Amino acid sequence: MGIAMALASGCATLPPSDLTSIQGTWKGQEVRDGHSTTSWLTFDGQEVEFRPADHREWYKGTFTLRENTYPKQLIVRITDCQEFRKVGQQALEIYQLKPGPEEQGILVITANEPGNPQAPAGFGDRHAHQIVFSRESQ
Repeated sequence: MGIAMALASGCATLPPSDLTSIQGTWKGQEVRDGHSTTSWLTFDGQEVEFRPADHREWYKGTFTLRENTYPKQLIVRITDCQEFRKVGQQALEIYQLKPGPEEQGILVITANEPGNPQAPAGFGDRHAHQIVFSRESQ
């Protein structure tokens, strides 16, 4: 009876999905070879668009979150990009949402190249790219 009361009172409610938290536009900083570059990432429903600092490169796709893994995973299926051979490939990424200034939040994404069948080993994986994003003002 006590378990039923706890469930009925809301003690067993699940935390909100990250799907809601990541929606919107994010501005990212990546440091590679001692240089910092700016990129943009937009989540709209189940669609994602990534624009790195090199504006000749861009990706659009659909995504799925795996929130029950550690670290959490973001799986992107590329639907359009500047490199035709990458269309249809998956990009396996790990992510972490952190609180940020003024409740804007920080999104850390570490990603392997599209087509790599493995997710990055961790946030310090030297073979993957890591970008730290902050939410753009609405």
